[in-house]
Amino acid sequence: MEATSRAKWDSWARWILPIAAAAALGIVTAIALVKLHPASMPFDDALNAGIPTWHEVARQIASGQLPILTTRSFQGGNFATNIANGEFHPLLLGGTLLTLVFSSPTRVIVGFGAASIAVVALGGYVLGRQLGLRRSLSAFLGFTVGMAPLLLYMYVGNWGTGAAGSASLVWSTAMLIRAVRRPGAWNLLLLAGTVFTVMLSGWPNAWLSFAIIAVVTAVVALTDRTLSGSTGRSRLSLVARVGSAIALGGIVALPQITEYLANSSLFSRSARWSDTQNTAVPNLSLLFGFPLPTASDWWNWFDYGYSYWAIPFGFVSLIGIVAVFFVRWRREMLRGTWFRWALVLLVAFAVCCELPYQVASMVMPFRFLPVFGLFAAVLIALLLEYGEFVWSPKRVAAAATALAIATAYFVFRIPVPAGGGVQRILESCALAMGVIVLLVALRSVPARRWILVVLAIGGSAFVLAVTPAIGTSGYLRWTTLPIGTDLKAPLPASDAGFVLHVGADGIYQNGVWDGYWSSRYLLSDVPILNGYDPVGQRAFAKAMRTETHGLVSTKAIDFLSEPSSSGTGCKFDDYRVSSVITLAGPVGGKHAELEACGFALVATHAGTALFHKVQPLEAGTVSTASAGIELSSPTLVSELDEKVHVTASGSDGVVNFARMWWPGYSATLDGRQLVVSATDGMLVTVHIPAGAEGTVELRYWPSTWHWALPVAFAALAALLVLAIGVGLIDRRRPAR
Repeated sequence: MEATSRAKWDSWARWILPIAAAAALGIVTAIALVKLHPASMPFDDALNAGIPTWHEVARQIASGQLPILTTRSFQGGNFATNIANGEFHPLLLGGTLLTLVFSSPTRVIVGFGAASIAVVALGGYVLGRQLGLRRSLSAFLGFTVGMAPLLLYMYVGNWGTGAAGSASLVWSTAMLIRAVRRPGAWNLLLLAGTVFTVMLSGWPNAWLSFAIIAVVTAVVALTDRTLSGSTGRSRLSLVARVGSAIALGGIVALPQITEYLANSSLFSRSARWSDTQNTAVPNLSLLFGFPLPTASDWWNWFDYGYSYWAIPFGFVSLIGIVAVFFVRWRREMLRGTWFRWALVLLVAFAVCCELPYQVASMVMPFRFLPVFGLFAAVLIALLLEYGEFVWSPKRVAAAATALAIATAYFVFRIPVPAGGGVQRILESCALAMGVIVLLVALRSVPARRWILVVLAIGGSAFVLAVTPAIGTSGYLRWTTLPIGTDLKAPLPASDAGFVLHVGADGIYQNGVWDGYWSSRYLLSDVPILNGYDPVGQRAFAKAMRTETHGLVSTKAIDFLSEPSSSGTGCKFDDYRVSSVITLAGPVGGKHAELEACGFALVATHAGTALFHKVQPLEAGTVSTASAGIELSSPTLVSELDEKVHVTASGSDGVVNFARMWWPGYSATLDGRQLVVSATDGMLVTVHIPAGAEGTVELRYWPSTWHWALPVAFAALAALLVLAIGVGLIDRRRPAR
């Protein structure tokens, strides 16, 4: 009995310890990040899009609504068309729920960061175990992958979808290896589930990365008889099983991307091939300069505004020096299945890092760096597992010489070195050689590989300690905005219309409100006309002279000052704009145009002017109607459903709703279909026939979901059938 209990405990401990270690790593690292580098937790997109979207999605979930769109943000309010939201991914959904618990975006992002780092690290450990690595080296791999600087200093604090995509990619790779080695029903379901989360992340780089990994793995499965069996039929059967699970898992997530694909012609940032803004492509000297631990400002080479990123691929860089110079590369090891697999993928993702600035919907190829780093870490772990350590004065001298030459080249190639070049060369060499000397001194210790785990933890702490805060410029510098602050004190109530925030051409910060533009208004439940939208609606961008980030110049006032489409007032009324934040200068801030449309100056401060327009606004999003049409009893049933009673006398006319138009809007009058069009190419307009009277109901449902949802459910059913069929086949096999 005692032996049985101990065996059960050992079995549980094999998973409890890694989970506990990953959780501890995530919590400690996230807290250290915000304490050491508060400027990066959170910043940029996380403040202006990610956390405000989470806050709005959480509000809808708490009220029992399905978060498909919000009427509180005119631009950027449709979550279905914006794949980058990924609001249904488990990690991002966790961030959403955190906004219900914490009132500070910093605490929200620390919680999200801790979970992301822990999930990635645990995925790295599981991947190592699936590759046959012992627990110590699997732990080394997990710590290394979980502490990749791009994950820490960009994805966690800025691009949450990048963190979610990275986590799903590591896990889907691990489950892919598991399914290839043991293609049972349960493993196929696990693989399909992780592929499903890759698609849910809304991170195109993760999609392409997994597609590349799957293709290379399929080639391995077809050519390696030790995995698939000796016959061609058995190898094809394996690929068919695994490929079916991957395809079905992806199809189940189809509704996540169909609206983006179907409406791409309406976006201002559409899928294309472009190299005109090639500022975020790592060149080869940077890509392979990763073993240099003090090359901390390599990012300046891109002239992109960010700087101070230490060790692009984490502490694995230093261990890489050990693996390259002090491991004897046996021929049979180089011919090993997973070594060749990892080497091919390392080269493949090195090529991906050299792609043009935009390929299809993917921009900035440096986003492939974590995947490149993942397979660099995998290769190093495989070398340490299967290679033979060899220590000699010649190898030490060769390592020191190569490191010094490479560091010197790398340091002096960087345009703006952080610190003296000679000092940085000495620091790099001293740190790397210190690691080597430590391993040499402990080469006879049986637990030497566990020492690598300790070094990986120490290296993670080193990355956090020596990396200065991310240096940013321009509109990236803001202070943290607590959720529910008194931002709305000088602004109207949330049901009193949109705020339009404008600035001078190319200058979008305005005095006291410099940190409160784009979707960040949603944190205080203040509706914003020009919210953040990563893809942007083309008609809106053209009319407002805006960017996808929600940055709007004063030219937007010119457009909104034009006559209303209803025949009375200005377009400000069509779009339910009741507050305008603009420049304090009367000419630059277009004060005369605002006053002509009924706005009054309320306050000025530090170059900023705040205008209000006191006007009776109906509930919901109803804005204006043609002369002869009376509106009454407006009701916002939900974000997707709105009703208003209309009485039309004389000729036909229109009723405008301050909603961004997308295919999928429909309207009825007491059950009879009405025509819905897009005024200015973006404003939802319902056409009312002459003499009509009754209740107009405006509804929105994604235009592709009428077929995408049935296909997704069919794929889910097919996946279950596949798992059951595989289970039955495998059960019968031993009887033969």
